[in-house]
Amino acid sequence: MADGALAPVGVKSASDAAIAPEARASSSSSVGMMDMPLDRRAVTRRAIVDLVDFDASVPDRLKRSKPYAQLLSDFARSRPRKVDDTAQEQDRERVEVLCVLSCATPLTPSELHGSFDNLLDDPHDFEIPLLLVEGDIKPTMDEVETLRTATNLAKPLAGNDKRVLAALAVANEALAAPAPPPPETAVHLYRQLESSTRELSLPPRYFADLVERTLSEARSFKKRTLLGSSRIRADFSLGKASMPIYLPDGVASRLPLLPSFTAVALVELRPREDASEANPDALVAFALGRVFRARK
Repeated sequence: MADGALAPVGVKSASDAAIAPEARASSSSSVGMMDMPLDRRAVTRRAIVDLVDFDASVPDRLKRSKPYAQLLSDFARSRPRKVDDTAQEQDRERVEVLCVLSCATPLTPSELHGSFDNLLDDPHDFEIPLLLVEGDIKPTMDEVETLRTATNLAKPLAGNDKRVLAALAVANEALAAPAPPPPETAVHLYRQLESSTRELSLPPRYFADLVERTLSEARSFKKRTLLGSSRIRADFSLGKASMPIYLPDGVASRLPLLPSFTAVALVELRPREDASEANPDALVAFALGRVFRARK
């Protein structure tokens, strides 16, 4: 954020948590944090994060954001690095993004909205802020591709079962139409087909798990063209709250083959971007990391 912007609620704790244990002990006995020499400030790593992707605009945006700029300043003082060429500059930017993802404190749902609302009180900062969030990401699959995959997998299983054959006939007719079926129709037809396979001599959830695994391996993610580019639509669980999150299309091959995974992201909090979504809010990810382990 520009000079004079209000710090997002909860993000200030990123710099507070960055004080090394020995520095905290010293401050409690003699001097406060702000009186300490700058070279004595340290950065505490909150989590081990694998950086999946970040937008080229993120490093400069972090430098304009007061809470994150302070964290990066402390990090640079504790671990100075010379930048002599383009390759080193790119590495420095990657490390700085990782520093924020790994060391800053993620916002709670109430802090997320509160920090966004604080922009109304600052008449000098007109940039949409990057906010740090952590939670579980569950990529959603394309509805029509789900139906198409299900019909292909159900054919060799159907045998002479009339119910499965009837569901297959309806699904194939919808897929053969000049225009693909609407997402709601595709979901309904898939559920009918999946339900019909439950009477076959198969283990519980065999067909549903087979479809999900096949879609995941094929990276058949649901995508939306938003804010000028194609993005993967996923569900993001932030505590008890859930909202859609849009990931860069380029991360498709780098996402784990899991139904969901814990991630940390620098996002923009935006109003609903898709009329088909019920949630009034949406997150757009500009930096994404997978959390391997975090401090309790």
